Amino acid sequence: MKTYKILLVALAAIVFSSCGKHISGEFWGETEYYSNFLFKKYEPVVMEKTLEFDFNDDAQRLITGDIEFEVVKKDEHDAFAPAQEVVLYKNGAKCANNILKVKSSEKELSLGIEFTKEAREGYYTLYLREKGASGLDRIEYLELTNGFCVRKSDVWNPLANGLFYGLIGLILFLLLWYILSRRFNPNNKFSKIYFDYHDGAGEQVRRGVGSCYKVVCVNKMQRVSPFSKFFVGNVFYEVNDFWTSPVTLKSGTRNTIKLSGVVNYELDSEETIRKEPFTLTNENGQKATITTA
Repeated sequence: MKTYKILLVALAAIVFSSCGKHISGEFWGETEYYSNFLFKKYEPVVMEKTLEFDFNDDAQRLITGDIEFEVVKKDEHDAFAPAQEVVLYKNGAKCANNILKVKSSEKELSLGIEFTKEAREGYYTLYLREKGASGLDRIEYLELTNGFCVRKSDVWNPLANGLFYGLIGLILFLLLWYILSRRFNPNNKFSKIYFDYHDGAGEQVRRGVGSCYKVVCVNKMQRVSPFSKFFVGNVFYEVNDFWTSPVTLKSGTRNTIKLSGVVNYELDSEETIRKEPFTLTNENGQKATITTA
């Protein structure tokens, strides 16, 4: 049988590097694989190289059929076995049965490798091996001797990844906002407040005001929205017809009680101190005595 020589050359830049421990060969490329998430679907990645063929005159004259190649890898026993983890493409078209068919008249083609969904993450050294008998006794081709290296990396879906880190950022932002809001609007230092409207009903106690940053006295009921409660702080509303205009009580410096909105009231004390009662008189001459504890 005559020996026909064929020389195949990769036109792309050849990079000789180790792909990992016990992995060698020219590095062809890497695929970042991710699962589908919502409307972000995985788009198959084909790692391509352009191959140039140089059949001698005898090969072009005498070989009339297709020369078939398959992609193989070495198993744990260092024996070649078909590489089930990849799909083979020729000039952008999927090869039937993962077999690359080449005619002796062809000068070049684009060879593509795509990882299957089932392929495990990591590096792969693959080889092109002639399948069947075409009359070729020797093929001088880098990938046939040293193999070529490809890598699959399992990554997060970009949409899922963006949503995850966006959610983390939002949580951190809300946490920071919450901490700063409580610093600027600290809760009251008093946990109870007593009101005596001098109407014969006696002194009335309001509990739970220690979890609020202010007490607002009004004549109509108001509510705090969940958003305002989180972003600003909780408010306790004291409702009574006595309050002709709103009055706000907060913990002041040291042991004082800070009042605002009392311009329409008469206050019997120059300084309001925690646990010491003080009295407000409204425009109608009605009185209300307040004590914080």
